[in-house]
Amino acid sequence: MSQKTASIESINLLYTNMGKNFSMFTPMLCSFVSSYEQLELEAHNESQTEQLDLYRELIKINIASMVINMDLSTFLRADFRSVSTTEKRCNLKYINVITCEGFNYFFGKKDDDANAIWLKFRDIATLADDKELNNDILNVTTCANEFKRSYFQSEDINSRNLSVHYDKNPISVYDDIVKLSEDEEVKRASAFLAILESLSLLTSNYFRRNTNTSSALSKSQQIYDLSIREIINSFQDKNDKLSVMLNDTIINFGGRLDGLIQSCNKPKLVANKLSLNDDFTKKFKPIIESIYPGLHLHFIYLDLACAMKAYLKSEYYFEKQMNLRRIRIVLYEGFKKIYGFTSAQESNSFWKKYIYSILHNSTESTTINKLTTIEDELNKLREYRDFNDYKKREYSIHYRYKEEDNIISIFHQLIDSNAILEMDKALKLLRLLPTIIELNDASLQIVNKNESDKVYIENSQTLTKIDSIISMIEASNADNEMKKEIIGKIKAMTKFLNR
Repeated sequence: MSQKTASIESINLLYTNMGKNFSMFTPMLCSFVSSYEQLELEAHNESQTEQLDLYRELIKINIASMVINMDLSTFLRADFRSVSTTEKRCNLKYINVITCEGFNYFFGKKDDDANAIWLKFRDIATLADDKELNNDILNVTTCANEFKRSYFQSEDINSRNLSVHYDKNPISVYDDIVKLSEDEEVKRASAFLAILESLSLLTSNYFRRNTNTSSALSKSQQIYDLSIREIINSFQDKNDKLSVMLNDTIINFGGRLDGLIQSCNKPKLVANKLSLNDDFTKKFKPIIESIYPGLHLHFIYLDLACAMKAYLKSEYYFEKQMNLRRIRIVLYEGFKKIYGFTSAQESNSFWKKYIYSILHNSTESTTINKLTTIEDELNKLREYRDFNDYKKREYSIHYRYKEEDNIISIFHQLIDSNAILEMDKALKLLRLLPTIIELNDASLQIVNKNESDKVYIENSQTLTKIDSIISMIEASNADNEMKKEIIGKIKAMTKFLNR
């Protein structure tokens, strides 16, 4: 990972200040949501005015600003706490996800502008004769345009999709995350935080100037009392035992993922070293693609382990709840790929296509027993309470999806998410994954044996050329140590060619 290292002092200061946001924003957020919902109930009253419509939209903008600010702070704080490159990658990749989703929520994108909350607000605001409000609107627009030029281009959106959906080509996902730079992602977050700050300034200025409508803020402010929830809605990690285990497995599985990627890249490396044409690498495509499910399984394991560790190390209640949202995303997207929630998803799942279909006729009783046990456990997990809730999955990813504004639903999800239930689901899947990966490795050996035999026969001419190259090197007048080193490297590469 290319990374420009910031000073320990600046990181610690930023980490602390972001933590303070949770203490500051949480009571404000509860108050604003309470006021917004009260105004929603009164929205159809005859006494409703354009000014109150504007006021309601400003409250919604303020709520979204605080939610997204805490979301960004959650991932940056998790990044700063990371102790390995793998863990940093898993945390940093969500910075782009949050900023892309946040920008789309406020300002839309080419095919989605009509539903952007900022554009709706601007339409209402044009009816108000308020010079200061227009100046604040201009400041927000300037910040948004600057961010769009630097961080909301097609490559940023593509990277967001790779981070969330486990792309069909996991090597593309890997290549995308290894390019991440902490320095650049902090700059991305800071640029988006500047937008949120300008939005917050706009709303606070308006509320200050229009004190006659501020009474709405005082309505029903005690509905969301979190004092009891903070005490009872928590998953405890006694003596940091689970955190230590997660840290060790993140490092272990991260190293295994790196090794798998290197294996996938070897045919191209051999072709480049020996000046072979594209036909050579194409012959290895079936073998490489057979490794893809194993790569996906490693990504899911690492994403889940990092999200769980982030929860355990969180210091503030809403920071913990934000990480539960992240856990829900990984659980839903990961399980959908591994086993599926519907019959259609199941028939196209990693389990059915790449593991069970290959191993179910095995004559090894140990393999059959593992297949049966894991399938039973996957079926139980699929039926777990509140697991297959697509709507909550949508709240976990999208602040807004087309015309569906999720920001208030996200707040209630943060309030209502049960730490014990979410962590229990996460632990169940995390404990199943090593055995699933083991079974995938067993099926992979069968597939690779068949494909390698084909490749070996098809590449016999290439292998003969390699033998000739080795003979020429041996017969040359070059330094013996140099010859030995070159021949050693060639032979190491030919091992991959089934020599």
